[in-house]
Amino acid sequence: METAMEQQVSSETALTSAEHVSTPNFTCFQELPWELRMAIWEHLLPPPRQIKIRCEKASHPIHKRRFAKSFKSNQPLPALLQICHETRDFILTTYHPYFQTEHSPSYTYTSFEKDTISLDDGVLSHLKRKELDVIEKLELAVQDAAYFTHYNLEILKGMKSLRELTLQDEMEGRIIAAWDSRSWHFKVADEFRQAMSVDPGRAHLGLAMVQSLVSFDIPTWYMVLQRCVMYIIRLTACLLTETHCSTF
Repeated sequence: METAMEQQVSSETALTSAEHVSTPNFTCFQELPWELRMAIWEHLLPPPRQIKIRCEKASHPIHKRRFAKSFKSNQPLPALLQICHETRDFILTTYHPYFQTEHSPSYTYTSFEKDTISLDDGVLSHLKRKELDVIEKLELAVQDAAYFTHYNLEILKGMKSLRELTLQDEMEGRIIAAWDSRSWHFKVADEFRQAMSVDPGRAHLGLAMVQSLVSFDIPTWYMVLQRCVMYIIRLTACLLTETHCSTF
């Protein structure tokens, strides 16, 4: 049997041998045709992404007006930007730095033809014309439905490249009746389509409404509401006729 010393020496020898084993390298990549190299880099491009943009706001020390201090996203730097000069030049033909401010050096490389921009509706007014003119697919988390069109409709009308707009209801705990024509979804959709109808070039714009129902089940709540209404009706009838009614 090997002693502990012999086992240690044997392990060290194996590690030393492994260090000298070189991994196979492909050294002829640059000799490949340019078209083939570009096809390889194209396979490494990011897939279509949903880029969540967060805005850090600050107030001006004198007039207290709120402004965008910086924009942050949930996406890392694309790998092709960091491999070599050729890959960097390749990806920069379709991905460009956006969401910058004069107060912060941060930015997000974006391809608006592929990527969907997701942000809170209160951030929309802080975007610059540079972004507003090129965003094609936008998802807005609606925080205040009552004033949504008041603050955002004119901005959306001016986004000349916008093709798809999704409004995400973020009013936590609010019960939304999808069949209720008085809900803000119908009002916003109606105002938006009327505004777009005056511009024939925007007829292709798609508008989607997405409801986030947090911990609520509409059918259950609808049944409860219906029972409450029936109880109130019966109670009112009892009071008017002054007759005895059994508990509902």
